[in-house]
Amino acid sequence: MIHIKVLFHTNQYQACAWGNHHSEGVIDWPPAPFRILRSLVAGQYNVELSEKHLPTFKTVLHKLAAVLPSYTLPPVAYIQHRSPRPQVNPKTAKVEPGKTLYSAGMLMSSTENALYIHWPVDLSEVEELVLTLCLEGITYFGRKESVASLSLVEDAPPPNAEVNPKGTRIVTIADPAQDSEALWESLNLSAQKNYAEDRSAVFPGIKQITYQVKEPVLPPRGAQYHTNSVTLSVTASSKLPFNQSLKLTHRLHQALVSHCPAPVFTGQEMGEYAKDHDHTILQCVPDRSGSYVEQIQMYCHRGYAPEALAAISTAIRYGLKGVTRGCDVSLAIADIGRKEEAFTNWESVTPFSWYVAQRCDGVNLEC
Repeated sequence: MIHIKVLFHTNQYQACAWGNHHSEGVIDWPPAPFRILRSLVAGQYNVELSEKHLPTFKTVLHKLAAVLPSYTLPPVAYIQHRSPRPQVNPKTAKVEPGKTLYSAGMLMSSTENALYIHWPVDLSEVEELVLTLCLEGITYFGRKESVASLSLVEDAPPPNAEVNPKGTRIVTIADPAQDSEALWESLNLSAQKNYAEDRSAVFPGIKQITYQVKEPVLPPRGAQYHTNSVTLSVTASSKLPFNQSLKLTHRLHQALVSHCPAPVFTGQEMGEYAKDHDHTILQCVPDRSGSYVEQIQMYCHRGYAPEALAAISTAIRYGLKGVTRGCDVSLAIADIGRKEEAFTNWESVTPFSWYVAQRCDGVNLEC
């Protein structure tokens, strides 16, 4: 058994899951074994591994590809943001929409920013030396923003992410059935050449498998935070018609996500739609005439954490400009509600009226 320690110096990990576009925000977490092997190949190029040690390095890669590792993942927080970059047209001197930069990753604290990879293999002394040298050639792990250093360590904490057929995290692995030369070609093949130049729909030498990550134990639903509903009063420069309520809630949702991209507002876990319904539900309330928006009701079954309430407060402070043409909206907290305990006994208080009609000999009898 060998243990590889990955230390993230910028306290972040950014890497798009294999087969997903970077704009989807799906993170390769835990890092796929195939990604680790390709990083080792990049590391050996950086250290300029001599030709006489290349067969030993290929043997190490083949041993690692034959088995599946387990991981000790640090506590992380998923974050995603999109930053538009307008461009000036040199011919017309007008500002036009440009590219949008996408960024999604895992943030970690400065005290817990180490990832451990446990690989159940036995290496000779020479193979360990070659592996150590190639690990030193890796300067980042994932995207270039994820500056990291990798090294072999003697001891490591117990794993919290392991292979599980019923797992929820899909990762890419190298096909264990291929020989060392086929593996070497697959690890050196660029996605640009395979998909764009060769126009191949399948990347050779890879398979997918599922891992199960031990998530932190959360309190029961509805018991974590007391505040479950927030009612906002709506004041606009001109009355906002109720048929524009969808635009209003969409703008508010954008503002909340920009200030706090948490599952309570995004409805996503690490770029994938959450399996539960513990996200915010937005609903506009009309005034007495039913023609204009008077309030916005926000509800979350689990409740709002302090950072979520801070995001709501920030959205209120800045308001929503340009919801419709010439209409700026100001928001204020009108009410904060808490989830009450559910009753186990109930009784009907709705009055009932019975209507019985019978027909007998052509006469209607009603009571």
